[in-house]
Amino acid sequence: MRTTVGGLVVILSLCACAALSAQPATTQVADVRGQPVTAIRVEVDGVRSPDPSLPALLDVVVGRPLDPSQVRSSIEHLVHLQRFATVDLLAEPAPGGVAVIVQLTSAQRIEDVRVEGALKPFDTAILRAIRERIGSAALISETGDAVAAVQDVLGARGYLRPQIGTRLDPTSRREIVTLVVTGDPGTRWQVARLAITGIPAPEQAAAIRALGFTSGMPYDRDAMDEAVRRYTSRLRASGYYEAVVRTTPEPGQASTAIDLTVDVTRGPLVVLTFEGDSLPEAARRELVPVREEASVDEDLLEDSRNRITEWLQERGYWRARVSYSRRQTATGLEVVFTIARGRVYRVRSVLIGGAQALPEASLRQRVAIQPDDPFVPSVLAAGIASITQLYQNSGFPAVRVEQALVDVSAPSLSPDVPGDLEIRLRVTEGTRATVSRITFEGVQALDEAALRTALTLSPGQPFSSAAVVASREAVLRRYLDEGYRQAQIEARLDNGAATGAIGVTFVLVEGRQTIVDRILVVGNVRTSEDTIRRELRIVGGQPYGLSRVFESQRRLTALGLFRSVRIVDMGQANAGSRDVVITVEEAPVTTVGYGAGLQGGQRLRSVGDTGAVEENFEFAARGFFEAGRRNLWGKNRAVSLFVRASVRPRDFPNDPERDGSGLALNEYRVLGAWREPRAFLDSANLDIAAFVEQAVRSSFSFRRQQARVDWSRLFGEHLTFVARYGFGRTDIFDARIALEDQLNVDRLFPQVRISSVTNSVIRDTRDDPLDPGKGTFVAVDGELAGRAIGSEVGFGKTLLQGFLYRRLAGPRRIVIAGGARVGLARGLPREIVRLGDDGQPLYGPDGQPLVDVVTDLPAAERFFAGGDNTVRGFAQDRLGEPATLDRNGLPTGGNGLLIFNTEVRVPVWKGLIAAGFVDAGNVFQRVSNLDIAEIRGAAGFGVRYLSPIGPIRVDLGFKMNRLTFANGTKEGRTALHITVGQAF
Repeated sequence: MRTTVGGLVVILSLCACAALSAQPATTQVADVRGQPVTAIRVEVDGVRSPDPSLPALLDVVVGRPLDPSQVRSSIEHLVHLQRFATVDLLAEPAPGGVAVIVQLTSAQRIEDVRVEGALKPFDTAILRAIRERIGSAALISETGDAVAAVQDVLGARGYLRPQIGTRLDPTSRREIVTLVVTGDPGTRWQVARLAITGIPAPEQAAAIRALGFTSGMPYDRDAMDEAVRRYTSRLRASGYYEAVVRTTPEPGQASTAIDLTVDVTRGPLVVLTFEGDSLPEAARRELVPVREEASVDEDLLEDSRNRITEWLQERGYWRARVSYSRRQTATGLEVVFTIARGRVYRVRSVLIGGAQALPEASLRQRVAIQPDDPFVPSVLAAGIASITQLYQNSGFPAVRVEQALVDVSAPSLSPDVPGDLEIRLRVTEGTRATVSRITFEGVQALDEAALRTALTLSPGQPFSSAAVVASREAVLRRYLDEGYRQAQIEARLDNGAATGAIGVTFVLVEGRQTIVDRILVVGNVRTSEDTIRRELRIVGGQPYGLSRVFESQRRLTALGLFRSVRIVDMGQANAGSRDVVITVEEAPVTTVGYGAGLQGGQRLRSVGDTGAVEENFEFAARGFFEAGRRNLWGKNRAVSLFVRASVRPRDFPNDPERDGSGLALNEYRVLGAWREPRAFLDSANLDIAAFVEQAVRSSFSFRRQQARVDWSRLFGEHLTFVARYGFGRTDIFDARIALEDQLNVDRLFPQVRISSVTNSVIRDTRDDPLDPGKGTFVAVDGELAGRAIGSEVGFGKTLLQGFLYRRLAGPRRIVIAGGARVGLARGLPREIVRLGDDGQPLYGPDGQPLVDVVTDLPAAERFFAGGDNTVRGFAQDRLGEPATLDRNGLPTGGNGLLIFNTEVRVPVWKGLIAAGFVDAGNVFQRVSNLDIAEIRGAAGFGVRYLSPIGPIRVDLGFKMNRLTFANGTKEGRTALHITVGQAF
């Protein structure tokens, strides 16, 4: 960027000398300096700019004298904006003073890239490489970097002498151009001569075949690198753990020929041997990663020995001894690990002595060891450290905790029988210290009383070094939040440990305060500046506070509109005020996603002519596609389309011979949505959606068309309130329950219109919504449908959900999860005149029309339970009290729901997790029937694999008791579920 700055002399005297007279430049500067500014004009690319934000950046003000420092700061603001290639600030005499002219030349940016001509076959790779190299809003000066990226793409494919051309096509905005890449890739080079070195001649041909290289093959660097990687892995699998394979291409004799040399350095043939006690093969590979690390150096072997020792000690082999040796052999190197694990030791008792100031019970809680537990030294060390910290935080800075391990095993105990260990801890408390005083030195800019409110310690309380550190950090944060970025704080302690009274002095060097001058937004092409500024917590004229910077960056990132967000301050290092530049790189406005998967579970199928059903395990192929367009009109609006479909066996409820045969697209969902951010409030969003869907339940299928409007507001980081209005129609078909057994509402309203309002309160502190390991999720949903707002039937429904996740301390990272769900619903009575087959009312003996009273919820609105995410010992929907099941065990659903879940997830190996669970619950016909004594339980186990698309889950549940239905059939014992995602 060029700036005509050089002080006021260059900027102002050039205009004065050239335009007015032949007086010396310095005289003209002297004449102009200090004169009142009568007018300011900003020109961009030679045209007067209508943009009001540009004059607002100038410190030069009409009516005030022209000040050199204001000229300099005005130019700095414009330079920091990073939108202009040149910045010239000129002055010319005008009646009554001087007129200031700001001349700016736009810095053109590349917004789009297009590939044409003979390079079109490579456009996907070229566009990706260019975006990775120069980003999404690069300056035209970076065109050379784009060309280099194209050359890399073509060179990797064997086009080593391409002819690359570029041009810049204008757009509707002068500052934005499209980079067009053209050219000719030329002739693809070929491997003319192939040589291999580093291995004996008899083995070279086999190596060439393993690599897949041949003379005359096209030169493809990426494919060759992959072949080398596979061959190297093969060598290492054969015991050449330090094998290295390199390829060296050189120009051949012909113009498009390459001579390729493959150099193989196999290193020694390493034989890894384990002697003494056995070690599982999987543990060997994990603990001694010589193949993965491609090394057998001393550091790696030493680390492997330590890992084996720790692995054995974690399993109770307290006195495990592991050593290794290197032995040269005729064929290479043998590495021998000798393992003497000894017997397993279990803890007989934990004795704690010397504790006087603190209760022994609180100390025992810090030692996570119980009698009969395997003795693990690292667990004991963690317990001792926890006790020490507890004492130090309680005012005992000199506390010591010593351990003694006493083997109390029987002398004649067999080595295969676990030994007994007594743990004795001796606490030497020392003198208890309290804080005698707290003083500050060097505080000038901030209020000392306000600083004291940030402290976590106070005079008279027990002395704690951790509290001193926390107080120091709190005071430092206060200074950083007030713009004192060079503040330094030291905590000094007087020597009062012997007397039990310690004084704390915080010594401060405040440094200079930084004030925000101008806030400049850079890099936004589609996103409006107002959208960005609304998220900022930094304010011009206020201190450059660190917490405000972090919060501004978090809010901008949360918009989802940008690949990256940077907030930096710019200006002279010793200046009290600095410009803050917000630099954003916009993400693509169009997003596309798709995927496919397989789901398996128990489904009900018709058997015979009596309406009886049986459970069959069936698979369903699933897939989805989604596309979205965000940042519409620069306001963070978004529109999206989501399509999900499932192919599963056909449903013929009334034809047992065909039920479950063949395949059909019998489940789908198509949803279109619009999001309007900041609807009515800054922290609120408005979502408008419409969808059509079809789903298959155990006792019926349904189609639904619905439109809904959601208004949601976020309170803090974790609490959300959602208000929803929905209007739609639901059609029930393929009912498996006999007509005479169906509820009135299902017979009278097989097609029903629902209009409802819903309020939800959600508190979510989970660390990962797909695979949570800690945190909580609590939700309360209340829905009301009424005829007054257009619904054919009325009802009220409430669902309360709560889930808790905890990760246990320790190397295994075991997760315990628990949850509870309670559903309550009630239908609003409606009278319906009974009609005959001819559609006319039917009359009773008294001459009055017969009236049916509907008090139940429609089928698709009732509660159901059983399946992969409720009670896993049951097939989908097949859990319920007898009143909610027909004579064949088909579920009708109910108005009351209770579900309780507990699960333990134990990592086994890499992304594989084993799980055990206990589920319980039931569905009740009426809320008044809710009875905790009537819940039914299931227990089981499963595995999860943490795949890129989420946890792939397989669960096998076992019922704790089985029902016999009215038709004499009995429930199955188990239910198998295969799906994606955790159960809860």
